[in-house]
Amino acid sequence: MILSQIFFGWSTFGHDEAINFFLKSAQKNQLPHANLIVGPSRVGKTTLAFDLACLINLYPDEEKSQDQIIDIQKDDKAQRIIRGLNSDIRLFNIDTPYILNGKKIVSKINISIEHIKNIKRETSIKPFESKSKVFIIQDCHNMTNEAANSFLKILEEPFENNYFILTTDLIDQIPETIVSRCQLINLVRVNSNSISEMVEKKFNVNHEKSKTIARFSKGCPGWAISAVNDEILLDSYNQLFSRIMDVISSSIEQRLNYSRKLSIQFRNNRNEVYAELDGWVDWFRDLALLKNQLGEYILFRENIFEYKKYLDQLRIEEIVSSINKIIYTRENLEKNVSPNLALDVLILELPYVNDHNINTE
Repeated sequence: MILSQIFFGWSTFGHDEAINFFLKSAQKNQLPHANLIVGPSRVGKTTLAFDLACLINLYPDEEKSQDQIIDIQKDDKAQRIIRGLNSDIRLFNIDTPYILNGKKIVSKINISIEHIKNIKRETSIKPFESKSKVFIIQDCHNMTNEAANSFLKILEEPFENNYFILTTDLIDQIPETIVSRCQLINLVRVNSNSISEMVEKKFNVNHEKSKTIARFSKGCPGWAISAVNDEILLDSYNQLFSRIMDVISSSIEQRLNYSRKLSIQFRNNRNEVYAELDGWVDWFRDLALLKNQLGEYILFRENIFEYKKYLDQLRIEEIVSSINKIIYTRENLEKNVSPNLALDVLILELPYVNDHNINTE
């Protein structure tokens, strides 16, 4: 029987190569015990991790493979795993609480040594309701050095029936000693047309809106699905566009106020600041495309008239330089440089547009 007919119903979308790799590995009884899933934010890493947890625990034994068929979407055991109800499937991230000196602590900043100690304790306990225990470490680049060193020892001396699935979009920040002990799975951005078709068919969204959602998803199915269920996500792009327009023509004092708000926000939720900076890159990228008469490829198509008002004041060299500065700042923030300093320098170095001299024709 074809592999996909034995075990199907994956929630993962657009990553058939990864799915086929794991199916073939399961058929040979050679599923890797340590996996590192790499890809952009919301491309489907965590979704694949939970699907893989289902495969690890529910793939039919060899002698039963012709008789037993598993549909993840309909199987009760699979749904307990997907919904986070299975006690043997554990998710760890910066929001996972741990106990220290009798107190429950939530870091919100990193994955600490206490998280890894918790994992180590649990690896020695036999599974309760599944064949194997699966530990999913989300955004594993957030591990402290101490935590990473401790986790490496777990990988070097694993207990039987323990599987580890790590996810990250910043593989360069993970120690090579950990990377080398994991099966590397790279998830790339999914074709926009494929996402549009998925949104339209699966969620009964009209064609025009599905195209818009796919465009703003930038190849990440997770974002697209969230946008279907939460219209605020699409609206947030319009708000971001307005903020950028305000900042680009604001005074030094106003720019510094904006930068300081981002710095405070970074300490609470750095991913939101990364998304803000990515929005700036998109804004300048759109300007560069319009400069080259490629308006059909811009992201903020609904605001094309607003863009055209700025084209005369910004040279292509300034636009490209701004994109590079934003990317450089994001990379520095990922390396834990001072957010106050990095963001202040960036915002002050971005070009200034005098909105009183804008050509509105």
